[in-house]
Amino acid sequence: MDNGRFQTSDMALAAFLYYHGANLVMVDRRNPRDCAFIFETSPEQRNLISQWRDGSAQVNVLGFMNSYRLMKARVFRNGDMEKRGNGKSTA
Repeated sequence: MDNGRFQTSDMALAAFLYYHGANLVMVDRRNPRDCAFIFETSPEQRNLISQWRDGSAQVNVLGFMNSYRLMKARVFRNGDMEKRGNGKSTA
């Protein structure tokens, strides 16, 4: 985490953070073999990343998959991510 931003190339982690309400600032596609998801940092983010890495993370599967599909679409879309809501399901 640097300058109020967190960067990851792990699409599943990016989807998990987005699902939990993290603000995706942009997707950096300068490297043609890999991309970086850049988020604004938040007080809860460090705990979420820790849960993800130690395997204790919990999600609604439908909401997580919606977030994952959105991250995948952002990789192939031109332009940066606009500020939008998270991928949590309301159903």
